[in-house]
Amino acid sequence: MAFIRSYVVPEGFPDSVTPSYVPYMTWRALKHFFGGAMGVFTTRTLLSSVGVSQSKVTPGAIAINWILKDGAGRVGKMLFARQGKKFDYDLKQLRFSSDLLLEIGAGIELATAAFPQFFLPMACVANVVKNVAAVTSTSTRTPIYKAYARGENIGDVTAKGESVGNIADLLGTGLSIFISKRNPSLVTSFAFLSCGYLLSSYHEVRSVVLNTLNRARFTVAVNSFIKTGHIPSLKEGNSQETIFNPPWRHEPIAIGSRFGEAFQEPASFVATRPLFEDERYMVTYNPAKDKVYALLKDQAKSDDIIKAAFHAHVLLHFINASHARKQMNSKRSDHYGNPCGSCAAAPWRHARHWGSAIRAAKADGAQGEAVKERSVSVVLLSGGQGKRMGASMPKQYLPLLGLPIALHSLKTFCQLKEVKEVVVVCDPDYKDVFEGSIENVQIPIKFALPGKERQDSVFNGLQEVDGDSELVCIHDSARPLVSSEDVKKVLEDAAVHGAAVLGVPVKATIKEADNNSFVVKTLDRKTLWEMQTPQVMKPNLLKDGFELVKRDGLEVTDDVSIVEYLKHPVYITEGSYTNIKVTTPDDLLLAERLMNEK
Repeated sequence: MAFIRSYVVPEGFPDSVTPSYVPYMTWRALKHFFGGAMGVFTTRTLLSSVGVSQSKVTPGAIAINWILKDGAGRVGKMLFARQGKKFDYDLKQLRFSSDLLLEIGAGIELATAAFPQFFLPMACVANVVKNVAAVTSTSTRTPIYKAYARGENIGDVTAKGESVGNIADLLGTGLSIFISKRNPSLVTSFAFLSCGYLLSSYHEVRSVVLNTLNRARFTVAVNSFIKTGHIPSLKEGNSQETIFNPPWRHEPIAIGSRFGEAFQEPASFVATRPLFEDERYMVTYNPAKDKVYALLKDQAKSDDIIKAAFHAHVLLHFINASHARKQMNSKRSDHYGNPCGSCAAAPWRHARHWGSAIRAAKADGAQGEAVKERSVSVVLLSGGQGKRMGASMPKQYLPLLGLPIALHSLKTFCQLKEVKEVVVVCDPDYKDVFEGSIENVQIPIKFALPGKERQDSVFNGLQEVDGDSELVCIHDSARPLVSSEDVKKVLEDAAVHGAAVLGVPVKATIKEADNNSFVVKTLDRKTLWEMQTPQVMKPNLLKDGFELVKRDGLEVTDDVSIVEYLKHPVYITEGSYTNIKVTTPDDLLLAERLMNEK
């Protein structure tokens, strides 16, 4: 057994290779088995067609035909080598395509049996096709083996991989020689062996896990992030990658395009250019070609290319959503000057417009299902002391237009069909404020004790949440003016991205200061947002985040910070500036005025 292992597995196996090595080699061996079996039938057919079995044909004529056939194949291999750059970034797609070409070539070779008078042209075409497949297979072999090698053992992995292929090829050849003596049907044999070969090839390529990004894997990652907020792992990204791209397939995105291809008219460029003054790229949509173009400036680096590609995919996603497209055209055509320019508005610079477009796209089915009825648990934080208010009771229980502050937001949540329960985190002495305070409440009101810190109160509230809830919505009861429209928006975004928080763009100039109150620098407010509540997360994210925070003793400033520590993206839903937090007497007066203006 050790002797056999020395020929088929790398030294140190299985620790010397990645886990996906075994399934890859299994399918590779099967593919070579079917390939070896196929070779017997094609060789036999070619020899018969060229005239080996015919006594009237001279050996010289046979040799010339055979040499011409092989020469045509070498020319085809040489000409196709100029496509070599594509082997580096689309190697899985090209690897499967090469096996498909190999089967086409084998089919043409078998067809020479029916048309022996056309042997030379048919054999030449078949050999060109098979040599193109061979150069593709050879060129993509090393990067695949490299992905499986752990350490500096690429040579060992390659040698053992080729050994496995040769053994399987010999086994297939031997079995095929035995079967061919019984003169089976060529068509039936070809159909069976070809299906086995292509099926093995597909699974062989599918099992390859590459740790680099190409267009296909990048598309998988971006689409997953846009639709679910989840960035797939390497294994997930590779498993979801499209393996076969037909030549006639329309590519909706072009990276590194020329100016003349991207812009339909000069006005489109004039409208789009100002949006990307601070970037090393531009992104636009050409409706005449139904394609998104990413143009790279001379100073563009690898990070800029990734940003441009991401921006192009986001733009394409919105364009494909009809409702979002209508909304962008109607809401932003005046603001940006023309539809091409408006579509290219950078999402991180104009998040408020893109956020509404996302919700419109979701309504059209592009983002998935809306938030289900009775699927959200609200955790209403009402345990703070509110010392800055200087009142005799916590601020959330002070009257606001005849009703305690905390009850205003409770009333808002109880009227939403998405909410299934409200967990009030409060001091037991104030439970009576909430019990029976709102008429016609159709959902249960639960209670939890406040903790020493805000995160402790949230954790206590989480323990009372229904296990079947799909979202947990955490709200500060000192924000009585939150609107039901804003709550619905943040719930929808959390359902899509896993975590979302209401926020508003910072309007004031923000400066960083040192300990002596001297300005260190002025921050770019275009990227700054003031956070509000509700802050909404999926329960599993919140639970996992709490485990990490408690285990590592991490500091939490707001609720979504818990999720941020998991490296999970948090979406900012643009809220309203009227959603103020009542902290001081002036805030209370402002809240009264805002409510009177409703």
